[in-house]
Amino acid sequence: MVIVSVALVLGGTAWWSLSTWNDPFRDLALDVRPAERGRLLFTIVEKGELEAARNTDIVCKVRAGGRGSTVSSTIKWVIDDGSRVRKGDIVVRLDDSGLREAYLNQQGIVAEKRNLLIQAEKDREIVLSQNRSELQAAENNVKLAELNLKKYLEGDLQQKRKDIDGRITLAEANLMQWREKALWSSRMVKKGYISASQAQSDEANLRSAEINLEMLREEKRVLDFYERQLNILDLQNKLAQAQEALNVARIQAKAKEAQADAKYQAAVSVLRQEEAKLADLEEDIRNCTIAAPNDGMVVYYVPEQSRFGAGSVQSIIAVGEPVREGQKLMRIPDLRHMQVRVKIHESLVPRLRADVIRSTGFGSLLYAACAVGLRSLTDLPSFLTAPEVRDQYSDLEEEIVEYGLPAQVQVASLDRPLEGHVKMVSAVASSTDWMSADVKVYQTVVAIDEQVEGLKPGMSAVVTIFVEELEDVLRIPVHAVFESGGQRFCYVKTQSGIEKRRLTTGLNNNMFVEIRDGSELRDGELVVQNARSLAERLGDLHATGAGEETSRRGLGKTRAPNGKGQTPARAGKANGALSDAAAPAGGRPADASDGSPRDGSPNKFSGQNKKPPSPEEAERRKQMFQQMLEKFKSASPAERKAMIEQMPVPDEVKQRIRDNLRKQGLEIPD
Repeated sequence: MVIVSVALVLGGTAWWSLSTWNDPFRDLALDVRPAERGRLLFTIVEKGELEAARNTDIVCKVRAGGRGSTVSSTIKWVIDDGSRVRKGDIVVRLDDSGLREAYLNQQGIVAEKRNLLIQAEKDREIVLSQNRSELQAAENNVKLAELNLKKYLEGDLQQKRKDIDGRITLAEANLMQWREKALWSSRMVKKGYISASQAQSDEANLRSAEINLEMLREEKRVLDFYERQLNILDLQNKLAQAQEALNVARIQAKAKEAQADAKYQAAVSVLRQEEAKLADLEEDIRNCTIAAPNDGMVVYYVPEQSRFGAGSVQSIIAVGEPVREGQKLMRIPDLRHMQVRVKIHESLVPRLRADVIRSTGFGSLLYAACAVGLRSLTDLPSFLTAPEVRDQYSDLEEEIVEYGLPAQVQVASLDRPLEGHVKMVSAVASSTDWMSADVKVYQTVVAIDEQVEGLKPGMSAVVTIFVEELEDVLRIPVHAVFESGGQRFCYVKTQSGIEKRRLTTGLNNNMFVEIRDGSELRDGELVVQNARSLAERLGDLHATGAGEETSRRGLGKTRAPNGKGQTPARAGKANGALSDAAAPAGGRPADASDGSPRDGSPNKFSGQNKKPPSPEEAERRKQMFQQMLEKFKSASPAERKAMIEQMPVPDEVKQRIRDNLRKQGLEIPD
């Protein structure tokens, strides 16, 4: 009996020990779920605000009050935020009292400068008249000097020379007479007919006639050798002086005219400047009354930094607040096309895909068909570049736009999510707020593809971006995975107990984790969902530091980009580790069976990211394409080449057009 009792005791102890090893923490309720194959959907959920895709900005066009100051005026009256307006309605009145006072003062300045201009113009006319008079006098002096020189050479000198020659001839004749008379007197004295005194008188007259002749001859010599040269030099000098005086008069006239012109132009410039200031003040006064450029709803403009409390008081739109030159005051959005601006953490940005414009040959041909169908070939180049043509046929751009990732937008006022897509991802990062300046996020715009009444800018919205989807993959719940020593594991419940299995994971969301080839887990095995609690009991969390933090990121609360604790639905990594994205829009969890949204929305990753045209639109484009082909067929090869070369499309598109036309049997020179 003792041996039997001891055996019973020892056997019970062994059984208790074995059962305790298989289930060491019987007080811990193990929640198991089979590993199964299904759909895995990876999404990103962020909150944002609605805004219009197209906005008409109302900007303060009143110029700043002075140098070094940016303030232009203050708000005197402003329409209420959110008010409906029609085109031409007054939305803002700025204080223009100071501008009107400055306008009156400027009018006086303009009148004064206009009088100065008139005076400068009169002075200029006087200077021009004086210049003409002085130049005429100087030119006349030159002509007089020339005439005096010519008169002396051809008139006075010749006349005086002839006069001397005549007197010399007369003196010579007189001398001959006195010589004969003196000889006669000498003979008569000898004969005694006359007295000696009478003969002496005749002899004296002879000598006088000789002296007179000599004097005349000397006078002629002085005229020819001295007086003539002196007079010529004097007259030539006077001519030269007159000519120099004419040159000086011309230079002085030009200088005076240039000076008068400079004063006149300066007066004109000053008047224009003052008139421009007057026109600017008049324009500023008009700009103090701002009207709505189109119908819509008024939305006060709030800078991005002001939304986080970093804006200045100058950004406030209210009565009495100052406004700056060029400051955006409000917007009139186009409520037919709305979008949501969200901020995506930098770790998730590589997974995003925004709109991409691709040049396709068919789209370019359609665009060319629109132009060719409306204008002749000679007008094609100018017509293709006309802005109104691009605006009129902008819908053809849909053919060359590859849309970004699909998305859903949930607005609180609507009972269903709205379809949309990622339109733009900013290339420059921005900080979230001042408390987490080291965290980088990227502005992302999600366009709403539907037109819904009742949407207003500023409404809160939850955006769900459908990033990636996997079909028929082995998956287990997120909380069934824990990390230790840089490796990921899970617990599997078998008939013999709990077993630890190493995993190779892939894509994950807030519900499931993809199990890839190379893992020790198999389809259908039961995995423990509260794996971390069991790992803590078993002491399997040996890793610390980076590995422990990674485990926390994957299976528990994560540290959000802003430094605050948040659920895995708000965080993520771009490397495919245990980074968690959010559920579909509106907070609806993914279906437990396949991860697809419960609202029955279609597969978001079918690859059909281009909007197909309607049958009517397709028929219209087909007709336009045929019309374009007819135009090309009727053109000469040189005209076809010129048409293609002048199309505003890339070179590769032009080459596709050439190839397509050559397939139609049309000749196009290289």
